[in-house]
Amino acid sequence: MREQPPGGGPVAALAAGLAALDAGPGQGGGGDPALVAVLAADLPFLTAADVDVLRRAAAAGDHDGAVLVDSGGRQQWLCGVWRADALRARLAGLGPLAGQSMRIVVAGLRPCEMDRREVTGPPPWYDCDTEDDYRRAMEWGGHESAR
Repeated sequence: MREQPPGGGPVAALAAGLAALDAGPGQGGGGDPALVAVLAADLPFLTAADVDVLRRAAAAGDHDGAVLVDSGGRQQWLCGVWRADALRARLAGLGPLAGQSMRIVVAGLRPCEMDRREVTGPPPWYDCDTEDDYRRAMEWGGHESAR
């Protein structure tokens, strides 16, 4: 399933992903998990271990999810694991989703912030948006995990 319209941004893609889960097994979906990872597709240094840390933090306590916090203290909304019901509730009240910011979706949600300010090596939230970003990732070892 793809976001509508194609290229409509991360919020439209999030809605499409949740809809695919809602479709259930055998219909292109995987059922209704309590937690879902919301990740940018261009994160060459994000590892399964990073996602597992987020998953455990999101499952514990009374948070709506867990996100990585970068070296500048900013929440990385596309490096997170969230309670699916909290995301569905936020999306339901947004109206047209194309072009919406993830900040709008997470406004009012209570994430557990996973402080990774002291990360050594390439940061897991580093995304490759340009050819220069890609070249830098390759210099850091983006073709394989550098951590």
